Amino acid sequence: MIGLDAKLLAVYTKLEAQIQSLKLKHGVDGAKGADGISIKGEQGDRGADGTSIKGDKGNRGADGTEGTDGTDGISITNAEVDFDNHLVIKLSDGTEIDAGEIAGSSGGDQYFRSGSSVNITSAGSSSQPKGTVVLDFGSGANTASLVVNDSSITSEHQVTVELSSVPTAEHPLHDLLFDPIRVSTYGVTAGVGFSIFGQMANAEANGTYNINWYAR
Repeated sequence: MIGLDAKLLAVYTKLEAQIQSLKLKHGVDGAKGADGISIKGEQGDRGADGTSIKGDKGNRGADGTEGTDGTDGISITNAEVDFDNHLVIKLSDGTEIDAGEIAGSSGGDQYFRSGSSVNITSAGSSSQPKGTVVLDFGSGANTASLVVNDSSITSEHQVTVELSSVPTAEHPLHDLLFDPIRVSTYGVTAGVGFSIFGQMANAEANGTYNINWYAR
């Protein structure tokens, strides 16, 4: 009598033989087929242009609020020569500016330097000497001074000084009308002369200014 294992082995062997007989073999590649034919369709007609609609013009916007009036500027309302032969400028705000004597000086001008300042004096009468000097603040300074040599000054003379309205190379007329240059004298010596001191308050002055002086 055949055992169970032998029967199973016989079945397995038979199935293996059948499987081996069913295995496919690789066939020969077939010939390349002919290229296909493509057909391009005709271009379609152009579509109709679209339509645009322009909107109505909007209403005008409201006017803006009117601004406030600006502050009135200051202008020159009058200029006249007073009894002392000084040019007096009157401004629209009521201010008056004494721009100094406008009469030309006589001959005999003297020219010299005192330190960095140029000094020009004009010969006046023996009883009331006067002249014009140039006060130089250089490239920028609050104060400047110079010495005026005039032997005609006596112990009875009282010397006064003022900023002249005659322009200089650095300062046109409108500078001279508004620059707050304060000038004064000191060290008046009979038969010798005196000194002039100039000051610009709260700022630096620069360049030269003509200064008129009078001895009375």
